[in-house]
Amino acid sequence: MRRLFFTATLGLLVAASAVRALDAPATIKKVDGDQGTILVFAGGQDRELKIAADVKVIGKDGKPLAEGIKSKELKEGNECMITVDIGGSAPVLKAIYLGKAAGRFAGKAPEPKPSVGIKPLGTDQQIGASFDRFERAISAVLILASFFEAHF
Repeated sequence: MRRLFFTATLGLLVAASAVRALDAPATIKKVDGDQGTILVFAGGQDRELKIAADVKVIGKDGKPLAEGIKSKELKEGNECMITVDIGGSAPVLKAIYLGKAAGRFAGKAPEPKPSVGIKPLGTDQQIGASFDRFERAISAVLILASFFEAHF
């Protein structure tokens, strides 16, 4: 039982640590390279982010900007995609891609899924049998849970 708990806890920690960064469309409002902050409009509100020392600044042509965060292309009103690290106490800007569909998302629209047609669910007997098996499985789980609760 302890081994199962330890494994589940470890898996949860690994999954939680993987969700540290997010990508979001944004509009630049103000860049302060000297203070190391940027103000963007993203997710329906203004957000002030710290700028990482190793921030990637990519222009509309897909190439890194030589001036980095102090580039003149980073001006108010420009649309961009930002990558933000949310793992610490405050959100940190890790990358900024200029352009509306910039960054990892440029030219990568999801492929439409081919139509597979409509498949019948089955006869009423097949559906009833599936439900009966499901009902028995749930009953077995509940019986086992009450057994473990009573004995441990």
